[in-house]
Amino acid sequence: MEKENKALFIIFGGSGDLARRKLYPSLFRLYLNGVLKKDFAVIGTSRREWPDEYYENIVMDSIKEVNGATDENTQSFVKHFFYQSNDVNDVEHFHILKQRASKIAQKFNVNGPWIYYLAMAPTLFGTIAKNLARSDFLDSNHPNRLVIEKPFGHDFDSAKELNDEIKQAFSEDDIYRIDHYLGKEIVQNIVPLRFANPILKEVWNNKFISNIQITLTEEVGVEQRAGYYENSGALRDMVQNHISQIITLLTMEEPLSLNPKDFVNNKYQVLASINNFSKEELKNNFVRGQYRAGNGFLGYREEEGVSDDSKIETFAAGKFVIQNNILNGVPIYFRTGKRLKQKQSRVDVVFKSKKDGIYSEAQSDVLSILIDPVSGYRLKYNGKSIGDNRNLDQFSGERILKDAEHHQMPEAYQRLVHDVLNGDKTNFVQWQELSASWKLIDQIIGFWNEAPLSDEFFYEAGSMGPKSANELVARDQNYWVYQG
Repeated sequence: MEKENKALFIIFGGSGDLARRKLYPSLFRLYLNGVLKKDFAVIGTSRREWPDEYYENIVMDSIKEVNGATDENTQSFVKHFFYQSNDVNDVEHFHILKQRASKIAQKFNVNGPWIYYLAMAPTLFGTIAKNLARSDFLDSNHPNRLVIEKPFGHDFDSAKELNDEIKQAFSEDDIYRIDHYLGKEIVQNIVPLRFANPILKEVWNNKFISNIQITLTEEVGVEQRAGYYENSGALRDMVQNHISQIITLLTMEEPLSLNPKDFVNNKYQVLASINNFSKEELKNNFVRGQYRAGNGFLGYREEEGVSDDSKIETFAAGKFVIQNNILNGVPIYFRTGKRLKQKQSRVDVVFKSKKDGIYSEAQSDVLSILIDPVSGYRLKYNGKSIGDNRNLDQFSGERILKDAEHHQMPEAYQRLVHDVLNGDKTNFVQWQELSASWKLIDQIIGFWNEAPLSDEFFYEAGSMGPKSANELVARDQNYWVYQG
């Protein structure tokens, strides 16, 4: 039986797409699981003038397809939801919101945290935080927790400016920066996979590992996000957050405990160990590309809202080299992009091949950590081929999650909202990690802004990206395990 949590949620951007697609279904699943029962309430806010009943219908429509939804439980769930029109730039609106929040919290016997979820444009994060403080929301009668979506800044300077602004109202301990990849089942399994299995723990080092590859590819183009993407690109959109976080989980040293501070400190040490790049490293170790028309798809520059001469990268690949006690010198390759051949999120850990002894022809063992769309693990290893011979062949053992197991897995946002309720920051991004990752990304983008586009900048839509991404790993006598 799950522990019941008592909390008041105030969702800024309660009419928006994120709230409808992710937050309301996640809260409803927590309600079905008994994490939320009687003593909770949700106040949605936006500039629109809506009665509570209209808002209840919005929530009802967003949860009706959730597995386990019935007329009875959806009706009882939405009775915990209320709506308040709010202009986040007007502090007087926050005083009105505070008065209503206090009454609702008292009505539902909420003696737990007040959770402020900012499902709005990042440009408003600082304003909301300051106005919450000015209107006496952040009193000591209850814990106060601020939940923030990406992007957190556009570069290090803007991220620091935003962080300094928010820290005037909230301490770092009360700030929860969401990276939804950290809520995924298989991503959360990376740490126990490494440290709970002696057979892997003993070989997870530079003596046995040749390289690690991270592939996060998408079939879709920019769709309706051209306005955002023209100011972001693949490096900011995927590498600064999702990929850098996966890298830390794959390469950090074993923490002293699973206490969030021990955990986060070891993740930070990974990013801090990737020192400043030389111009030669920036030139040779990082690749960018942009999809052009092909296979029946428009090119990026032909998408609505995209500049005709845009230089924004829709593909990025690169190589980081970690400097720590366990994986010093091991290359970590990554690639990510839009309008590629297949949607795929995975990690491939390539072990060193045997160069001596009676089986010097043996191929590299490979452990694949499959995140999406297939979830599970696959190990390729050497053995004798079947028949009257002594030839070697490669075999595969795997553990792929079945459909029934997928249904049992908490959705990423459900898991992360549950963590916020429990005050567990293990799976959230802390400022020291965020600042270190931005410093890395700024170096790459700074170099790209000054460097001319290469002849292979454009790649055909529906392909696996520019050839230079293959050349990146080939220079080290390696190849991408996943070929698409």
